Amino acid sequence: MAALALALGSAVVQADPATRAMEAARAMEAATEALQTANRQADRIDALTQTVQAYETGLAALREGLREAQLAEAAQSRRLSDGSAQLSRLLAVLIGTASLDDASVLVHPEGALAAARAGLSLRDVAPALGTEVAELREQLEDIAALRRARQYGLLALEQGLAAAQEARLSLSQAIAERGPLPKNLSDDTDAMATLAASAASLDAFAESLAARDAPLSDMAAARIRGF
Repeated sequence: MAALALALGSAVVQADPATRAMEAARAMEAATEALQTANRQADRIDALTQTVQAYETGLAALREGLREAQLAEAAQSRRLSDGSAQLSRLLAVLIGTASLDDASVLVHPEGALAAARAGLSLRDVAPALGTEVAELREQLEDIAALRRARQYGLLALEQGLAAAQEARLSLSQAIAERGPLPKNLSDDTDAMATLAASAASLDAFAESLAARDAPLSDMAAARIRGF
């Protein structure tokens, strides 16, 4: 039972991308410090391993967040398509109604007054439905922007991971062959900038997930933050 509880607990933790993103951001900050202070060969290997693991944790969180954004975008696209189709049908009815002559209107089962009321009702509904469709389209644009931001963040983390893995491999080979050691990753300005930017991006991603239950109209704030 204890093992089952532990497994279930692990599953819960793994299912929380916000927690993993924050953990990865803190791990990246710790890895940055480790890279800057590592002098011995073993310490440099450990620091690079720590960096690789931080990137892998961050990537797992971002991939799940990207899947969520893709699913939300698909669902919103369906809602927009349904709303647009409904609006098109309503407009077609209104156009058809406008083309009727007085004699045709008078054949309404409940008389001319009922026909007029029906036409007014349709005209009242059309603007509201049009507004709803416009809001759905705006929300879809917000979700699409969110998805693109997560894709860009994912690409940046993948590049950072590749650089850390390459640095660790080069160092391990140099140690094994007793050859000259490659420069420390902490001396690579671009790599360290990527590490710092990745930590900041993961923090922003975690913050955006905390607000994911907010109304869709509030998603513009998350888009400004980048995730």
